[in-house]
Order: sequence, then C-alpha cells, then structure tokens
Amino acid sequence: MKSNLRVRFAVQAQQDLNSILRYTMETWDEVLADAYGEKLLNGIDSLSHFPEMGVARDQLVRGMKQLIIEQHSVYALATADELIVMRILHKRMNPHRQVWPTLNADNQGVSRSPDSGSK
Repeated sequence: MKSNLRVRFAVQAQQDLNSILRYTMETWDEVLADAYGEKLLNGIDSLSHFPEMGVARDQLVRGMKQLIIEQHSVYALATADELIVMRILHKRMNPHRQVWPTLNADNQGVSRSPDSGSK
C-alpha cells in the first residue's frame, strides 16, 4: 500500500550520509558522489512511499526496516506519518552495534532533511 510519509533523519543518519558523500568525493570524484547520494536519497524516498518494501529487522528494534542500496543499508522506522532514518551503514558494518546505540542516545537530534552542503 502506498504511503506518503514525511522523511526525517536522526543526527547520526545525517552524519552517516555526509561521511559517505565526503568519502566518495575524496576517493573518486564529485560526480560519483552526487550520483551515489542521489541513489541513496531516491531509495529513502521510495521507502517513505512504500515502507513495506524494506526488510523487517525486528531483532534490532520492533518496526525497523532495512533497505539495501548498493554498498549501504538504510535503517529506518516508520510511524503513522513519518519515516525516521536512523542510520545509513556500509554493508560490512554490524547493525547490532550501530543502530541500537543510536536509539539509546539523545533522540532529540532528528532533522527534517539531509544537509547537502557537505559534498
């Protein structure tokens, strides 16, 4: 069923995105960083419209969804009206070590949209 959830980024997810784009730009180039960033954001947008398309990761947190986008996984929670992106992790990272601490940290740090100024 199609939804239209507002997307919000936890502080750590915003930092993840900024780090991914910075690393991609430094390792390859700005064109590739822009393209990869767009793929990540398009995937997140798709998840906001179709939250059931993500893989259930209830063993991390009840209601957690994982969406794999190339080398990264987006971990997000859907509420009645929003999709909260909690982390964006490289496929080699252990989500049990990375997602749970984010949820236990100060949850006041949630932003409305990603900061694209760090590219």
